[in-house]
Amino acid sequence: MIFTKRLILLLTLIALSALAVSCISDKPASGETTSEDHSIKSVDGISSVADETRTEDSINSENAYSEETSDEVSEEISEETSENAECFHPDGSIVVIDKYTYYDKGLSRFICPDCGYTYDIETEKVIKTGKTSFTYEETAEVLSEFENRYGLQVETIGTTVEGRNIYSCILGSLNSGHHVLIGAAMHGKEYMNTALLLDLIEYYTIGEGETYRGTLLFDYVEDVCFHIIPMINPDGVTVSQKGEATAVVSNFLLDRGIYPENLAEYFRIWKSNANGVDLNRNFPAGWEEYKDTIGKPNYRLYKGPAPASEPETEALMEYTLKYDFDAVVSYHSYGEIIYWKYGNDKSLIEKCRLLANAVGNATRYRPVSPENEVAAGYKDWAMSVGIPALTIETGNVDTPLPDSQYKKIWNENWKVFAVIADWVKNNS
Repeated sequence: MIFTKRLILLLTLIALSALAVSCISDKPASGETTSEDHSIKSVDGISSVADETRTEDSINSENAYSEETSDEVSEEISEETSENAECFHPDGSIVVIDKYTYYDKGLSRFICPDCGYTYDIETEKVIKTGKTSFTYEETAEVLSEFENRYGLQVETIGTTVEGRNIYSCILGSLNSGHHVLIGAAMHGKEYMNTALLLDLIEYYTIGEGETYRGTLLFDYVEDVCFHIIPMINPDGVTVSQKGEATAVVSNFLLDRGIYPENLAEYFRIWKSNANGVDLNRNFPAGWEEYKDTIGKPNYRLYKGPAPASEPETEALMEYTLKYDFDAVVSYHSYGEIIYWKYGNDKSLIEKCRLLANAVGNATRYRPVSPENEVAAGYKDWAMSVGIPALTIETGNVDTPLPDSQYKKIWNENWKVFAVIADWVKNNS
């Protein structure tokens, strides 16, 4: 009987010892963290970010914050979050309900407004792969990544003939004192400029420590908000890249006696939208005077049945008037030149000349003002409503530009946002 009691007591002690060892092994050592302790829960559409994405510096910073200010934070939490049972900063899980881009280190900073506690996550880069051609679908995907990873705002400014969205990406704050609009791919076959603008958005967001005239690139968007439309004419780009065409396009080709064996080349050099209208000849600025010699849908030059007849033209005009833009720029190809003159407003023309010279000095492109410059373009219309405007022509061979042109174009244009930001701050 005594032996039996002693055996039971021994077994009980062994079981209790095993339980204690298990509890100790599950507890992180001093200074260690677990993914559960430092995970970010998804709230209002913000993605969860695991602990392994955090840098060692951010973890150490958080631990220091916890040790040095625990009393102050606890008092703040008790006063401001007594009704919010999920706000345990800085000791427990962090409920994140706001996010913004933290430019100078390539971080996204998550904020809990209930107690003011912040949490930094290192941001991954999306592209910068040297990719020289983006389809409409790829462009939409990259812009979505810019929203999710960098907190950039993306607006849909309108839709095309075939129902594709026209996107504008906001680089900087809408509360900035200055606004600039920059667009590309108004002509379908000039889609390399879409890749250029996507790369520029990311380059100025991440920074990478790059400077221009001693100033970090991301500082140039401190009080200048860039509205960037990477693909104004998605339908035309799709025709040029994929050979996908509407009945309007196909009928136009058949009317001209161009049969299936010849279609591939005509699709490849397509400039117009899905209605066969050249968007850069469709704006109400000298439209009536412009003689396109075409008179019907074409792969280029047809000005359309009426000024601003196309949904893409209308969307771009409405968006341009939505904000108080200090300057607008339209990227085209080719020629390595800058068009800057239209109309009779001498003061505005002088502003455009100075802006063209500034951009020309950075890119080494030649500003030009031909005596009989063709009208009805976006630059012309923007100047007709009082906005300084440029058309920048990249590349030195015919479009679509070959991949080999991209490195040169990038080297010529990476400073353009900084140059324009400087100019608008000093001239508007």
